[in-house]
This record gives sequence, C-alpha cells and structure tokens, in this order.
Amino acid sequence: MGKGAWVVMKLRPPIRGLLRSGVLLLGLFLLPSGAYGLAPSLLPQVRVGAESVPEARVVPTDEPVGARDRDGDRAPPLAMAPVSQDGAPPAPGAPPVPPSDAPGGGGGAAPPPAGPSGPPKGPRSITLGDSLPEGGLRLGTGLAAKPLRQGSTLARSARSFRYLSRVGGVAFGAVATPKPGVSMVGLRYDAAAVDGRRLVASVRVAGSKPRDARATVPDWILVPTARFAATDQDAAFTLFGEVLDAVRGEQVTEAGGRLLNYHDAFKNTLLGLRLFQSDVLILYPQSADLPKGDGRYLLGHGELAPDVIANRSRIRSIQQEFATTGFPFRSYVIGDYQQKVVFAEVNGDLALTGSPYWHCWRVRDLGELELDQALKQARDKAKRKLLGEVNQGKYPSSDERQQRYDELVDDDLSQRLVVMMPEFSRKLSDRIRQLAGVNPAVYDALTSTMRLAAFFRHAKKKDPAGYATFVQSMQGVAVGPELQTPTTLQ
Repeated sequence: MGKGAWVVMKLRPPIRGLLRSGVLLLGLFLLPSGAYGLAPSLLPQVRVGAESVPEARVVPTDEPVGARDRDGDRAPPLAMAPVSQDGAPPAPGAPPVPPSDAPGGGGGAAPPPAGPSGPPKGPRSITLGDSLPEGGLRLGTGLAAKPLRQGSTLARSARSFRYLSRVGGVAFGAVATPKPGVSMVGLRYDAAAVDGRRLVASVRVAGSKPRDARATVPDWILVPTARFAATDQDAAFTLFGEVLDAVRGEQVTEAGGRLLNYHDAFKNTLLGLRLFQSDVLILYPQSADLPKGDGRYLLGHGELAPDVIANRSRIRSIQQEFATTGFPFRSYVIGDYQQKVVFAEVNGDLALTGSPYWHCWRVRDLGELELDQALKQARDKAKRKLLGEVNQGKYPSSDERQQRYDELVDDDLSQRLVVMMPEFSRKLSDRIRQLAGVNPAVYDALTSTMRLAAFFRHAKKKDPAGYATFVQSMQGVAVGPELQTPTTLQ
C-alpha cells in the first residue's frame, strides 16, 4: 500500500460477513445478505442456520495518528469550486466524459444509454504520489470490479450500521432548493458553447420571463454527474468494494489493500478518479499529489498541475490537530448529509452554494459480554418481528425474508452500536474547507459534483421527462482524458 498511511482506522480490510473466525469487527466491512446470520428456520421456506453463528468479540480501535512533521503552515484562503458560490465564474473548464458501460445505479430508472461500451484506451498505469518521499500508492486496474449497487439513500440510512460500513465513501442524495423568488423552467446542453459554459438553466426570477443562467462547469464533471443524478442511487464511490474474482479480491484485502467500486456513471472517468481521491484525502500523504497516467498528470479542462508542497502542508495541518489522540471516528461518508444546496441566477450565471460534509461515526464502547448480548437480543427481536409479519402473509420467499431479517437486525444493532459525531463532523468539514480543501483540485471536483447532483435532482423532480431528454442530449459527448479507473489500492 506504500509508506506513509497516517490513518488506519478507516482502512481496515472489509469482511465479507459480520462474523469471521469468531471475531466481530465493528466498523469497516461489507455486510451482504445473511451477514447477521441466516433467517430463523422456524419460518416456512426460510434458510436454516441462525443458531450456529459463532460468538463474537470486539477488536480494539485505539490507533493514534502518527505525527511526522511539525511545521504545517496555515493555508491560503479557500479556492472557489468550479461552480461559483457568488455567481462569479471560477476557473472554467474541462473536457467531455467517457460513457459509462452500464448506465444507472441501484433502483429506479436508468439514464439513457451513455454510448459505446468497452474498456477505455487509457494509460497503462496510474500512480498517485510516486515522486513523494513516502513513495506512491499502487493503483491497479487488473481486477474487474463489480458496479456499486446500494439502493438505500444516505438520508434514510445515515445511522445504519450496515449502510455506513458498506458505502463508507462518497454519496450524494440531496435535492437543491431555489433561492426565494427563483424557479426553474428547464435545462439544456449547449454544444456550441465553449467547454465549461455548456450547461444552461432557464429560470424565472420574481415572476419575470424565463432567462438563461449559465453554469461554469466543465464537461468532465457535468456529463457524468448528470448521468449519476438520473438514477435513484446515492452511493457514488466506496473503498469497501467487491471484484468479480472473489479469491484474488480476498488476497488484496488480506494484504491490507482496498477494493474500489464506482457508480456506473463515474466508472472510467476522471471524475471517478477525483472522487476516489476525495475519500482518501486526509488519510494518505500521497493525496497531496494528483494521479498520473504513464508518468503524466491526468488533468481535466481548466485544471493545473498541483502545488504539492502547499498541499502537503495542509495535510500536515490536519494531521497535527489529531497527532496526540488520533482521529476519533471509525469511518465516514463524504457527501451532502444534512447539507443545503441552493441555486440562484446572478448576472446571467447559475450560482450554486453548499459544501461537502464528512459525516463521521464511531462504534459505542461495549465490553465483550455486552456486545454478545446486544447481538443475541437483536437476533431474537428480529425473529419475533419477522414471524409476526410472515403470519400476516408478508415476505413469501426465503430471499425476501432473509433481506427483512437483515434489516431488522441492522435496525436494532444500529441503535445500540452506532454513535453519530455531528460536532466533530462539522469541525473536520469546516477545517478541510478552510485549508482550501487540502488538495484544491480534488475538493473542487467533489464540491461541484455535490452541488450539481443536488441541482439536477431538483430538475428531475420538477420535470422527469424533461430531465431525461436533457441527459439524452449528451449521449454522444466524448469526455477525456481516457482512462480506466483503478479497482485496487495497495
């Protein structure tokens, strides 16, 4: 995985089930169907096995953050994200986005076809931070990853043990609201305009006639985000992914590596690469750099090579604040949880506001016996509840019962185990923003994606057919640079 991983709490290997070798790892693991044990055999057609699940114990979590350098300077003021907060256009630009090979996400209607599929003709290797003293992170594309499928929403599942552990990355689910007096009429993609000024919203202000408001956003962010918002899935990226070759995937995680999964709209796009890096932004010193393909920076239209020295100083500043105690969270989801995205028209520009939020959580401190008891009580409660529902004619198939059983156990365990950290989350999110997003290029892409996704969801809610037509109008847009998003981090 390379030297210099400052934070390890978020990066423990995910476990394919809740229990493994009799150990319950409370935190970072995948929880598939049946993760909490199989649904009780006392129900007709339901699989047997709940009572044979081994006992569990807690793995300690007190790993401090190591302080390497002590001279972190204060960063310059925050650079504006590509979508301006005050209507003044920030740095324009970026190229078109390669079509995803499987449009849509979990649940809901998929967006129109994105264009021809197949592996992109990208660089043979992608590296991050290979010129830094710590050495580079190894980003591999050799293992075919499964698409990220997560039907539940961030707003509905922000306290769900299973959801937080499965997504544990980047998710956007907010719907933007207009500034008072502003209403949206429609959207269009102006292919004749320069890249970075092609998104046009028709809006009314204080009951006036419709007028155009242009957004300053490059195609490499615009196009995949529009496709993402066309689906009903919030999850955009996760480090806790799965690959088609389960055996080789297990070898990667056993060695301390990560498996990277993307929403279909972000797969094989530069924006997908930026979202991946946003998830590890405060975890690795290599995040001060930007990824390179075959030794050259992979940049979108309007981007510049990073100021690695300044970015390293910002990362050190974050690190130093927690050098003694370590990060108190077990994990986080980056996105728009409980955040407000507002749009307005300002002198002919579309202005969007709203900043990314690091939604941090931890596991309640429980002793071994308390944890065993909590798990047993959650299972027993789920059995009783499920039996009553089945007797009412619900959940006729064993798969439906298994899913419901998992949900019931998760609901109970989440209340007992998951501790939200709103004060720390606000402090961390604000500090990252104050430090120019730590790595401005990454933070700007993250911010623009969050704002645009919320704005597009507003448009889709207001006029579903019109939004589908808008997304379809960008079907032939080819966005570069061509690349294959990494599926492993080692």
